[in-house]
Amino acid sequence: ASKLTVLEPASGRVRWSSELANRITKFVGLARESDAGRGDRVISSSESEAFVVSMRTGEIASRQRFEKVVNTRPVLFGSMAVYGTPGGELMGHNVSSNLRVWGYDAPGSIEFAPVRVGYSVAGVTQDGYVSICDPITGALLGRAKLFGGVSTEPVSDGNMVFVASLDQSLYAIASNGTVAW
Repeated sequence: ASKLTVLEPASGRVRWSSELANRITKFVGLARESDAGRGDRVISSSESEAFVVSMRTGEIASRQRFEKVVNTRPVLFGSMAVYGTPGGELMGHNVSSNLRVWGYDAPGSIEFAPVRVGYSVAGVTQDGYVSICDPITGALLGRAKLFGGVSTEPVSDGNMVFVASLDQSLYAIASNGTVAW
């Protein structure tokens, strides 16, 4: 029903609950942003909009439309939210300015959330393309090609991204796009 609810951690009591959109809106994920200047905020993302909500009050601080449809939860780098799209684009959306700042396209759809690799971000398409970008500028830092797409979310140890591929292989890829194994 598109309700966002925050519970008190000690008691489980409802702190607040807010209805963000209509019942048929498809949400793709949440991310929590902490910033001393703005306070804690939750970014609840649907396929077409980001709802920036105050953690303290549950009030919607802003409602931001995306330039393209997204289908993953965001990875946050300060006020930059990086999403994956059905068209294979890693997309950088600046939450402070409500603008799509950059996009990097690769063949295939990005079905699983991008992953933080140090201070870069990696996305993997269903065609097996791994793109590693600077999260602020969108500059390509590295690329790799797998023989298949992915069957689960890529993960990272902070230095490399690990991808379980549909080609029956597990890959370790460095932040420059080099396949380590």
